[in-house]
Amino acid sequence: MLLGPVLEHLDWRPSRTPSSATAIRMLPVALSLRGTGLQRPTVLYVGWFGPRGLASVVFGLIALEEALPGIVTLGETIAATVALSVLLDGA
Repeated sequence: MLLGPVLEHLDWRPSRTPSSATAIRMLPVALSLRGTGLQRPTVLYVGWFGPRGLASVVFGLIALEEALPGIVTLGETIAATVALSVLLDGA
């Protein structure tokens, strides 16, 4: 019910797609795991399945509370990211 309107208005340009948010989020995860001795497949796994859903919602709520500009676009991107995360992780 909430996702339908979001998908209708979501701008699918690369800078705003959930796949971009996923790829961008994997970088700090990989950086934070440097020096742990984990192999590349493990780091990729943690980056892919790591903090995406709940972390996105929490950061979105912080941005909403601070009344940051572009909150509508951010909210739409978060909703699509979480939905696609549930779909892809469930598959």
